This record gives sequence, structure tokens and C-alpha cells, in this order.
Amino acid sequence: MNARIIEGQEQPTNDNKLLENIIDLMGKIEQGAPGFDEKEFEELKSQMLASGMSVEDLFNLLGDNFVEAVANRTIVDMPIQLLTPTAKIPEYAHLSDACADIYADEDYDLMPGETHAISTGIALAIPEGYVCHIYARSGLSLKTGLRIANCVGIIDAGYRGEIKVPLWNSGSETYKIEKGMRIAQIEIQQSPAIEFYPVDNVKEYGKDRNGGFGSTGLEKLAENLETNGKV
Repeated sequence: MNARIIEGQEQPTNDNKLLENIIDLMGKIEQGAPGFDEKEFEELKSQMLASGMSVEDLFNLLGDNFVEAVANRTIVDMPIQLLTPTAKIPEYAHLSDACADIYADEDYDLMPGETHAISTGIALAIPEGYVCHIYARSGLSLKTGLRIANCVGIIDAGYRGEIKVPLWNSGSETYKIEKGMRIAQIEIQQSPAIEFYPVDNVKEYGKDRNGGFGSTGLEKLAENLETNGKV
């Protein structure tokens, strides 16, 4: 059975609660499909939970692809506060995506060359031992001049303020940011603490690849020249 990470500790998940979580995930996946009716889905969810079916029963009904995608992925509980009535919870576009989309919670005309911290209207309680990263959306960066000003945003576990995305307009035209627009993507990763300790020579630890910035190609070139008798 899957385990759920709560406050940095792995604990067994109640089968009925896990069943409810998977059904909710099914609903999120189907929300964008034509003909999806939220009321009908909630009625179906109630029937499934009352039927006495197990998680295994549901997996057998759904098939191997869904089982593989859901059962092998760790779930991290993330308390989220919606700070405004228009704020939106981040969502995965596809079940296998590493990152969830983040939405703007303000309208703003971003001038050429301007950087502005766009409000998202959400605050997170990141579990201890984890960190959230904010990345640019590849489609947005490719099709427009919008860039994340600090390249990758880092949100530490102790931060409880509003998440804002610093967008920079690198283009030559004003870009209109609208509420509900997908402006970035977020992922969560474990962040083990680093304990530094002094040593006499770091080259005694592991293999020394030598070189620095841009040196890998030069090293290979030197090896090729030596092999061919040129040096």
C-alpha cells in the first residue's frame, strides 16, 4: 500500500482515505473532459465509498496504466491557504507531470524590460525536510518574452507568506497578465541538510574530474590529440 508523507514522516495511509484520494484525483483528471458534470461525479464518489470497495478493487477497474501512474508516486500532504476568493490551487495538467501549474491572482500590464512580482493568492505550509521550486512554464517562455526573473524560485519550509512569481518581460511589447492565467509551475523535493566538515584535501574523496567552467570539452580534445599522437 502507498504511504503518505506527513510532516516529513512516512506513515501508513488508511485504505478508505486512500480510496477517497484516488477518486478525487480521477475527478481532477476528468474535469477538463467534455461532458464532465461535477455533481454527477460527487454522487458517483459517494456511491463508490459506500460500496465497500477496496483500493485494489478500484485499481482492477481502472487498469494497469492508471495503477502504475498513481500507486508508484509518493503523495506529500501540502496545506494551502487561499488568500483571496479568486485564488486557485495549483493543478497538474497530466497525471505524470513533475510540476503543477501556478495561476496569477492579479491583472497586470507588464511593460517591456519591467519585472513585477505577480500575486498568486496562495500560501503554503511546506513540510519540514522539503523545499518547493518555482520554474518557468516552457510554453510561455517559448511563445512570449516572459521570464522568471530569478530563474528558479526557492520556497523554504518555514515560509508562510504569499507565493509571488517575479516575472520579467524581456520582449519589446507590453504583456497583459490576467487573473487565472498559468504563469509558472511548482514542484516539491526533499531537501536533506548538509553537514560540512573540513578536510586536508578534497581530491582524496572520490574521483577528481579536473577542470572548471567549460573544461570538459577541452579535456576530451586533449585526450583525442594524445591518442592520435598529436601531443
